Amino acid sequence: MERSYEMFKTDVTLIRELLEEREKEFFRAMEINETEENGKRKGIVNLLSRMIMKKYHKDVADYLKQCNEDELERISDLMNENASYESLIKQCMKK
Repeated sequence: MERSYEMFKTDVTLIRELLEEREKEFFRAMEINETEENGKRKGIVNLLSRMIMKKYHKDVADYLKQCNEDELERISDLMNENASYESLIKQCMKK
């Protein structure tokens, strides 16, 4: 086994190929994670947009797309507290 390891250490081409493959796997994993995060965020934005449309009859989808996670969470909290639309705008939608 030790002999096989020594042969492996000296095979520069094999080591380079393995490192390139590991790098590709790493970047694929990062892309998958980023895609999942974007999908999750889009889902939250769509849900909040529909909830605001149903409750207040206002289309704020474009605004919500610009919000960060904390702002989206604050909007959701205010809706759960049954805040009026004016209160929602006053506390969250000013930019």
